[in-house]
Amino acid sequence: MAANGKNLDLPPHNNLIATNFELLPEDASLSTRPQLVQQWDGMADLWYKKDDHFKQPKGIVACKIYTGDLHFGRSPLATVFTEVWKRVLQEKLREF
Repeated sequence: MAANGKNLDLPPHNNLIATNFELLPEDASLSTRPQLVQQWDGMADLWYKKDDHFKQPKGIVACKIYTGDLHFGRSPLATVFTEVWKRVLQEKLREF
């Protein structure tokens, strides 16, 4: 049964689907080199580079996760666990 009490209903609204499909005009200053948009205290950087060659939207996410409980590099088990966790995260982001 759905959250609204109905047995069959439409899926919830997806706010990730674009509504405006117009391309911005070509601008060589934005498409030659990435530009730093914002930084968050060494935690993350947001970069922007306009794609005037393929004219396709895309996003690349790179993360650094700092944790003390993984003991990466100290044992083979920790190295395998890290690799499995990384692949699960990459698959989830790919599907997203």
